Amino acid sequence: MATPVDYSAEFPVDPKRLHDAITDQSYWSDRINEVGGEGATLEFGPDPEGDPVEEGWFSVRSSHVIPEDELPPMIAKMRSGNLVIERSEHWGGLEDGSAVGWFTVSVPGTPARLRGDAALSPNAAGGSAIHYSGEVKVSIPFLGAKIESTLSGQVVELLDKERDFTTTWLAAH
Repeated sequence: MATPVDYSAEFPVDPKRLHDAITDQSYWSDRINEVGGEGATLEFGPDPEGDPVEEGWFSVRSSHVIPEDELPPMIAKMRSGNLVIERSEHWGGLEDGSAVGWFTVSVPGTPARLRGDAALSPNAAGGSAIHYSGEVKVSIPFLGAKIESTLSGQVVELLDKERDFTTTWLAAH
């Protein structure tokens, strides 16, 4: 059984401005430098070994390193050393103020995966919002659900940091 992850972030800019940012390589470079952690990496374009991406979509892949001493206790008990999280995010073009996308999160060498859909849309306040909806799946008998819950919480914390970064970045650019 998988654990759902649903996350929404509101931004004080119109959808075009937000879409322009999330499909801008300089935004992603700045974001990985700010919230990616030491040793983080960033590449543009779809993963040649990953799921296919529609022609003309913006694709970015990143890795984040979580130091061993910052890992949740449950995860630290199961493995030693730093934890590397690999992510991909893919966005289609903006149509009528909205855009769709999808994302993946994985931990190499483990049976932990998150895949989901993303949507950018206008909000009622005249700004915009991004909504992520997916499922964390950890294929470990008896422990999978507990690990999924821990990982989904970690993903939400990271998305909060990225929301805060994006709000600041949009105000400065």
